[in-house]
Amino acid sequence: MARTYIGGVSFRVGRTASIEELFTASSTSVPDIEFFRARGLRHYCAQVKSLGSMCSAVIRESLRLCSLEPHQVGAVVIDSEQWHCVTEDRVQLLESLHACGLVQVAVIGIELQTCSGCLTALNVADRLVRTDCERRPVLVLVCGRVAPGSSRADLRRATVLSDGVASCVVSTAPLGPFALLASTNHTNLQMVRGGVAGEKAAISLVRSHADISSIASRLYRIGEVIAQEVQALLCTNGNLMYTTFAGRATGIPEERIYTENVAAYGHVFSCDHLINLATYGASKGFVEGGKYLLIGWSPYVFGGALVSYEGAHG
Repeated sequence: MARTYIGGVSFRVGRTASIEELFTASSTSVPDIEFFRARGLRHYCAQVKSLGSMCSAVIRESLRLCSLEPHQVGAVVIDSEQWHCVTEDRVQLLESLHACGLVQVAVIGIELQTCSGCLTALNVADRLVRTDCERRPVLVLVCGRVAPGSSRADLRRATVLSDGVASCVVSTAPLGPFALLASTNHTNLQMVRGGVAGEKAAISLVRSHADISSIASRLYRIGEVIAQEVQALLCTNGNLMYTTFAGRATGIPEERIYTENVAAYGHVFSCDHLINLATYGASKGFVEGGKYLLIGWSPYVFGGALVSYEGAHG
């Protein structure tokens, strides 16, 4: 089967600030700041520029990095974290596509993916480029932000929420440095019902562990690797407990879990995975031929991708 590639990974986040700003004298609805600090959270990012300008910036950068003209893009897959996006945001998002020259292109929006949306979008993009008779590249655009008036300190998820956007290009030609060896995702509807019924957290964790483990096992099998051969795990940056939990479920030891962005940016919804891909190289350095595991998990949506670093020119 022909490989697909990921390139043009780009992201923008809002103004970065210390989480201390979230804990003013009037912030009585959240616990002490140490609750979040103990989980590795130090900063958050608040949107200051318009969503449209941020999206336009990452789209243009993704196309530039892949040496693509807008008319060469066959489709756009968007995850806009719909539960945190108002109508004006959606209009700006679509206007940003037009501003970047993407005028007559199929736009496919995915919903109900919570913070695993990026990995679902990659999976959809992978299938699109494989089935398009012209094998045209697909742009993936991921957006997430806190709803106006909502708190960034999320006690239920034990995280600090941030605003940002990210994008990349999926193609059958080696336009980028990452070969997409495998991708998969699923929604556990039993966990949806359990959450509505007030299921105990311990039961949900057991089920989440099984789901993440199942996702990883499928990716290892398709990619013909074992956990010991994976260079690093890049996952949802909810907090350090999230990353440790994902490491245990995937069989990746703690020293090979990339966690720097938990403190640097907080949890930027579905953007976490592309942000991790964009920054890991500068921080750690990718290994030629090395395998990297992306895992996303939220209350009931689970996704993953296994990529191989093929070098600067694919």
